[in-house]
Amino acid sequence: YLSQVIVRLDLLNPIEELKTSVPKGISDEIMINFKVAEPRKKIGKELLISPNEVKENKIEVMEWNFYGTQREKRCVIITDAIFLEYKEYNTYEELRDIFVAIIAKFFNKYKDLQGRRLGLRYINKIDLGFDKPLEWADYLNKDLLGLLNFYKEPQFLSRIFHNMEFNFSDYKL
Repeated sequence: YLSQVIVRLDLLNPIEELKTSVPKGISDEIMINFKVAEPRKKIGKELLISPNEVKENKIEVMEWNFYGTQREKRCVIITDAIFLEYKEYNTYEELRDIFVAIIAKFFNKYKDLQGRRLGLRYINKIDLGFDKPLEWADYLNKDLLGLLNFYKEPQFLSRIFHNMEFNFSDYKL
């Protein structure tokens, strides 16, 4: 059922050098597991709203994409984030080791680099092949179905997230 796994590190401050290139030591580390490099120029728009005006800016950024030979996995480097996306996932340890090796190169090169957010997402796609997509009791532990039972008009649901956050004395998880 696991259709995709994503691990992402958002950076506190953008790395300006990544607007034009990925440093050789970092790209060499990435190319060990992601053999196909396909950089892409992305075009976006920024909307600035102030009390007196609305201003729109066109933004061009480089997205450094590296793929597995069968496009089963992807590493993306942008100025303010690094992420891996797997369509074929083997083990957590393999994903962790590859990701840590890549981000270690970043932290070794950019001594003031700080992460802002680290996320790991497992995406499951379960196609049960019947017309009652919210009847999960036969497939999942009932404790995991709490939000499905919360809303009384399930025909309007399009997505549900469970989120847990902890506040410890010296950090948040």
